[in-house]
Amino acid sequence: MRTSAADADRRVASLGKPVAVGILVALACWVLIHYTHAPGNPRTTTIAISALVGLLAGVLVERWLLAGSLRERERHYRILADYSRDLVVHIGVDGQRLYTSPSIKDMLGWDVREITYQRLDLVHPDDVAQVTRALNTLYATGGSSTVTYRARHKDGHYVWIEALARRVPNKASGGKPEIIYSGRDITRRMEISLELARNQQRLRAITDNLPAFVVHVDADERFTFANAHWGMVMGVDPVAIVGQRLRDVLDDSYYAEIKPHVDAVLRGETRRFEIERDVGGQHCDYLTTYVPDVAPDGKVAGFYVTSSDITQLKSTEHELVLLARYDHMTGLANRFHFNESADLALARQRRNGRPLALLYLDIDRFKGINDSLGHAVGDAVLTEFALRLKGCLRVTDFAARLGGDEFVVLVDDADTEETPEIIARKVIAAMRRPIAIGDLELHITTSIGIAFHRSAVAKRDDLLQAADKALYAAKAAGRDTYHTAIVDEGVH
Repeated sequence: MRTSAADADRRVASLGKPVAVGILVALACWVLIHYTHAPGNPRTTTIAISALVGLLAGVLVERWLLAGSLRERERHYRILADYSRDLVVHIGVDGQRLYTSPSIKDMLGWDVREITYQRLDLVHPDDVAQVTRALNTLYATGGSSTVTYRARHKDGHYVWIEALARRVPNKASGGKPEIIYSGRDITRRMEISLELARNQQRLRAITDNLPAFVVHVDADERFTFANAHWGMVMGVDPVAIVGQRLRDVLDDSYYAEIKPHVDAVLRGETRRFEIERDVGGQHCDYLTTYVPDVAPDGKVAGFYVTSSDITQLKSTEHELVLLARYDHMTGLANRFHFNESADLALARQRRNGRPLALLYLDIDRFKGINDSLGHAVGDAVLTEFALRLKGCLRVTDFAARLGGDEFVVLVDDADTEETPEIIARKVIAAMRRPIAIGDLELHITTSIGIAFHRSAVAKRDDLLQAADKALYAAKAAGRDTYHTAIVDEGVH
């Protein structure tokens, strides 16, 4: 059975008591003899000698027991050092290795006998300076220090070691300072840490080169990460804002606009929304997504932000809307857009019961212009016709090109037929002015048919057909005029 250092101490203490008693008895005998013996009495002399021998024996026994206790302690400490997985080293002031634990073989591949002095040549060149500096500081000022460095394994690769070193005095060497340190192999931990750092560098490189905002905000609304693009657009240092609150970095209007989304994402909701901002003197549109950062315990630890500039997309979308709803030559609404607007106007008429008027126009003898002067001149005439038409209309009137030289104007606030007729007379007068196209000066006219509905119109086609018939009536009347059909009261 193994005996611990504490057990050894207790054994010494238990044995020391009878020894002490024996010494006291011997001293008492000596005193008695000294004061009572008669000179030349052999018996008293023998007793005195015996007492002194007993005293000496007691001292020797006690010293032997103390030495045994120290050997026991040393054996236990040696066992701890020899069988520890950590590297334990005792270094003298001259750099000599006074003790090196056998674990150096498992950790670095070297035998203890090969490491009898300071081997800075085994320290990675990049780490020599810090190791030397740490040792010198310990020798000079004492205390303790933790040093992380790389040591070369016997087979050539390097092992990361984390060493806790402390200066200790040595009375046997006249109090000269020595160093004891324990080192632990942290290679795997450092590999993981370095890989994590590399991953963070890769992530930073990727996010910094994305044409989008990438941001992380914690549960206290403090920035923990922002990529370079965000910093460039916002005009701030993305590293310097880490730890700052949203409300301290963003202007008041911006923060107020996003605050409802921030509150929602911190409740665990994913938010996706569009936001408009003026950046660098330009109006920009952004598509923004907030995603909760949920911790392993289920609590929301913050949120991630991605935001992309969709200004060009919105512009393209607007252009597509224009292409889908507007005539590319004249800029007026096309037939599709007219159909939408006419249906809405009919729905309003059914609700409010107000009259509705439609003007149907075409250019007199336009086919002859195309055939004799070419389509380029014909297109120029159509463009000028549309421009003059828009100049004759009110803000509430809706004009469209149905195709070719056919145009319509929807008037849904006409209380009497006089309202659309006023518009018709203005348009006819405007078209009589000459049109200059290059060296050409053309004279054109227009005929207009007006359908005026006092009561609700059942279908859009009914509205168009009534106006188309009125147009043919205007042409039959000699062109360059208008004709009104009041649907409820016949035609005049």
